[in-house]
Order: sequence, then C-alpha cells, then structure tokens
Amino acid sequence: MVAVLLGILKSGRSYIPLDPVFPKDRLRYIVENSKSKILIGENKYELEGTENLSKITLEDILERTNRFEGNLPVTISPEDTAYIIYTSGSTGNPKGVEIGHHSLLNFLSSMQQKPGISSKDIFFSVTTYSFDISILEFFGPLISGATLYVANQKVLSDPSLIIEKLEHIQPTIIQATPSFYQLLFNMDWHGNKKTKMLCGGDLLSEALAKVLLDRSLEVWNMYGPTETTIWSSVKKIEQFHDASNIGTPINNTQIYILDEFLQPLPIAVSGGIYISGDGLAKGYYKNVELTQKGFIKNPFDDKRLLYKTGDVGKWNYTGEIEFLGRNDNQIKIRGYRIELGDIEKNILKYSENLKQVVLELKEVNNEKVLVAYFVSAINIDKSELRRFLQQRLPDYMVPNFYIKLEKLPLTPNGKTNRKALPNIEEKDIIKKEFVAPRNHTEERLVLIWKEVLNIEEIGVTDNFFELGGHSLNAMVVIKKIITEFNIEISIGDILFKREIQAIAAIIDEKEWLHTSLDFKNEIII
Repeated sequence: MVAVLLGILKSGRSYIPLDPVFPKDRLRYIVENSKSKILIGENKYELEGTENLSKITLEDILERTNRFEGNLPVTISPEDTAYIIYTSGSTGNPKGVEIGHHSLLNFLSSMQQKPGISSKDIFFSVTTYSFDISILEFFGPLISGATLYVANQKVLSDPSLIIEKLEHIQPTIIQATPSFYQLLFNMDWHGNKKTKMLCGGDLLSEALAKVLLDRSLEVWNMYGPTETTIWSSVKKIEQFHDASNIGTPINNTQIYILDEFLQPLPIAVSGGIYISGDGLAKGYYKNVELTQKGFIKNPFDDKRLLYKTGDVGKWNYTGEIEFLGRNDNQIKIRGYRIELGDIEKNILKYSENLKQVVLELKEVNNEKVLVAYFVSAINIDKSELRRFLQQRLPDYMVPNFYIKLEKLPLTPNGKTNRKALPNIEEKDIIKKEFVAPRNHTEERLVLIWKEVLNIEEIGVTDNFFELGGHSLNAMVVIKKIITEFNIEISIGDILFKREIQAIAAIIDEKEWLHTSLDFKNEIII
C-alpha cells in the first residue's frame, strides 16, 4: 500500500484513505462527498454503491509492475493537494481536511531534523493508513534513506505478536498513541533502550511518561491537529513531570496563545492555541463555509491564515507550551479526534422518542470511555441502540455506556452542566439476564473479565463490549487467557464471539486438540 500511495503522489493526484473496518455508510459518504473517480483496494474488499467509480485492485497493480516504463511527464506544484483525510464532523458526517504538497514536505523535512530520522534508522510502523500520523511513519523513513517496517493487520491484532516483532526487528524509532504504548506495557513489554519513542495523538500522562523514560532511548511528545499537517510542535521529554509539555513549533510554524479577542497572553496565563505557517491545510474539502470558520484572518500576518485548534495551553518560562486540554465539543480517544456532535446526531436518528443526548468522556478503571446520557419518553433498548450505532460509526466512536436521565443538569445560564453528569455505576452497564458459569472454563473466564472490567457480577451470556470493554482491554483479556489456559487465542475470538460461553467453547476445543496431539505423540514414541 505504501508503494501505491507513492505512485498516486508521483502521478500528481491526491489520495483519500478509506479504512475497510469503518461502517459502509460512512465510507460511501466519503466517496460521494469527495467526488472520487478511482477506487484502489484489495480484491477481498467490496464497497456497494460505488459502481460508477473506476476500480483498480492492488493485486492487479502489483502484477503489472513490469510493464511500467519511464516517468510520467507530470509537473507537481507545491500548492497541489497531496492527500485528504476525513475526520469526525459536528454535522453527523465526517469532513475532509485537504493537505498540499508544500505543507507535507515542510512537515517531513522538519521531522528529519527533530526528533530526527537518518539513513541508519529502522522505523517500526504500527498506525493504520487512515490515521494521518501514519504519513510520518511511511514517508519519513523513505525520504531519509531509513528502513521501514510496516506491521500488517495480523500482527497489529495480536499484542504478543507486536512484541515478538519488536524484539526481532529491534527498531530505532517507533511512533504510537499513549494508549498503544500502555497496551504493550500491560502485556509485559520491557521496551528497548535503543529505541526512540514518539508519542502523540492524545494526552501523555506522567505515569506513562515515567515508564517510557525508563524503557527507551528517548521520548518525544508530539502535538498537532490534522488541519496543520500532523504534528506542529515537538518536545523531548527529559523528566516525567514534563508530560504535558508540547514544546516548541516545528519549522516554518507559528503557535500563539490568545484570548477571546485574539490578543496574545503573557507567560503562565492559559488561552486558546492558534497555529499558523506552512503546515496549514488548504481547507475543508468542498466546504467553503466550514473553511472560513476554521481558518481565520491572522492579526499578526496578513499574508497567512490562522487556525483555531480548540485546544487550551499556556507558555511556560522556558518558552515552551503546556497543553491543558480542550475548550470545545471535541475530544480525543485512542488517538482519534472526535466531534461529540457527530455521535449525538447519530444517536438521535435511532428514535423520535430520544429528546436530548449529551456525550461525555469519563474515566473508568484508569481508561477514558465514551458515555451517552439521554432523555427519552420511553425505555430505550441499549443493546439495540449500540448495534444501530455500530452500523454507522467507527468502533472508536461508539459509546461504551448509555445512561438514561429524567432531565439533563443545567448551569444557571441554561447550558448543559457537564460537571454534574453522573458517574457510571454498575446498574448502567448493559447486562442480559444473569446466567452463572456452568463449568470450570467459564468460571475462570468470569474471573478474568471481572478483573479487567472491574465488575462484580458477570454472566456467561453478557457481551464483553456492552459491559464497557473495547479493543484495547480485549487484548489484556487475551494475554490473561493465554497465561491461564496455555493456548493461542486471537483478538478476533473476542471481537466476534463476545460472550463468555462462546469463548469458553473455543478454549475447550483448543485444549482438547492440544491434548489429542500430545496423546498421539506419546503413542508414536
């Protein structure tokens, strides 16, 4: 796929990554909204409703490589579009962020200098190509003459395989979100004192920063929204209490801390983070109104625009920026930026009886989870609502918990009082009629789920994801199952089976096969 992306860029065209695991309706919207003409993908993937597009399979491209000769006589301007990334939008549909070649090249050349990528490096890529930070992982090493290893889906779906590959390849650089690093450490990864670890896409905690510092060569905190080309500032973390420090701007980039009147704020005073410079996107694709709203006149440079990030920060006394969080209706979870309005609008489509919906990010078992609070005239089947959303939203945008309220708490001026929204209790978890474990395997699995999910009572027909589970803590469950039962099991077994009784049946079958093979070997001997 990396070679295909390079080919598209060299042809003078731009690319729009589509993740096949996203809901089909969302993918179709992106295709229709972007007016794409060509769809490139593997044979095994089909997207209904795209019959008018020219389709090229990856397999066909690879088969014909020997027939391609010479270079296309194409001149590419720095202002031409390199790629368009669709991110969550407040209208209920994703919006396309259009990045030009000049912005991309400025970013990549800056990354070569700091954090630094050289021809001696081995870069271990773990990010799906639909997430913009993957662009650094793909192209940063290649323009530097470094070695690039791209972990495939089979590796990424199994934390033990990721660790095995890390031990085998011994990379000098890896980039990932805080939640990805935490997952590996939860799986007993010891890190590598020869590896430079880049961390971004979400808030870096002091606890994780301490572990990273203890188990790496260097730790770099990376900050930036998609609209300013991936990362806009970097900071080499020397001490764990610098975890919220996002450092200084990259090359040809200006960052401002401003008040509501766009006036600069002094050191140690918090304000909105605004970004200008060569990294600014060309705008939101085919959306002039949204572009004019997000990219505003720059009061400090009339030749450049200014992007309002919606983040809050402050200058410290060393000339670096402390990141303080968000000041709008956007959040970041597992590295993905999400407009809460996008989810809220999709929930309201489920039933006319849903009167009000508010999404909030809460912390459960030291992990951030999405919680949907709703007001409804009737009882809502939470399991059905969750299935409805799974057909329309990517997995990371589907709320983990659903709480019905008589009314939403309000502030004195009539706005939703998010601080007064109740915390999650066990009664808020989606549970089926309790069915107790019926054998030793189910009993052991119940204990594992209780430990990971921190829930008192779990039945063998309860759904792991309706109990608040997600793909990251599912991997923790897998590790515990492998240790407890001494068998191999994949993330797919939990993602698709979801219930203890079904997973127990898989374990019993694997144990029976293992025992049978041992018995046959004994007879042969």
